[in-house]
Amino acid sequence: VPLISTASFAMLAPPHLDRTPSAHSRYTNAGIWCFERPFEGQEKKPPVRLIVFDCDETLTLSTFLPNEQDLRTRLDWTTEWADYISTMNFESPFIEVSRLEKLREMLGELVEGDEHVPSRVLAVLTRNNAGPVACLNLLKAAKLADYFTAVW
Repeated sequence: VPLISTASFAMLAPPHLDRTPSAHSRYTNAGIWCFERPFEGQEKKPPVRLIVFDCDETLTLSTFLPNEQDLRTRLDWTTEWADYISTMNFESPFIEVSRLEKLREMLGELVEGDEHVPSRVLAVLTRNNAGPVACLNLLKAAKLADYFTAVW
């Protein structure tokens, strides 16, 4: 029986993912708020057209990224571990359905609109310590990037 060398085994293992916190996460409460303030004449105005999401613990459940410089600086970054990284950041162990599929469905509905609601523009505003390029690359790995017009 041939043995697998230590070097070969290391190539099979997923990358180590560091918890990459947002610069402000320790000062916020857990949760998500989405609202439109009521005002007089509201029914005569068009609905919200721009929706801005935070990345960390809003789109992601928690953010874990490989410690790679290219992830933070290159827009063409790719990895063979995209599915693993996406699962660690977006999927929940507490539900049986795919949270990523539900996110894609919701974001698609927001972008496309329907006969009752116009399409919306989606953006991400992040204070993640790894920066907006890393956030964009994480969204690409999860196949969510195409729903967003901008990432800051």
